[in-house]
Amino acid sequence: MFFLTVCFSIFFLCPTGPVVALAGNDVILPCNFKPSISAVGTKVEWLRPDKSLTTVHIYEKQSGEEEQNDFYRVRTALFKELQKGNTLLKLTEVKLSDAGHYKCLIKQIPVDVKGLVQSKLHHQWCKVLK
Repeated sequence: MFFLTVCFSIFFLCPTGPVVALAGNDVILPCNFKPSISAVGTKVEWLRPDKSLTTVHIYEKQSGEEEQNDFYRVRTALFKELQKGNTLLKLTEVKLSDAGHYKCLIKQIPVDVKGLVQSKLHHQWCKVLK
């Protein structure tokens, strides 16, 4: 079972174990919340805390535009189900250097609730196999 309570009865669903991907393949990094609250009006940031909080991917609410770190350019995409609270990140053509910790940060949820998504392991993981 995997879940995380942030506040005001909003639950962030995170994996209980590592997310595993083979080098060269694609991987989905899970991050969504229940009840299904629209994330369209939020700022969603995917970060690498093990790399000095390097930004991987940002979805900005004001413009609806997305921004990517140069290292991840054209390799990341946020799922287009933001209205359902789905902020999963797809990472394509996984490289060995992608191995490490990933955090999903969601800001400005309706009613000004703010929460940092962390699993019981304190991070979401991506393990790359040779």
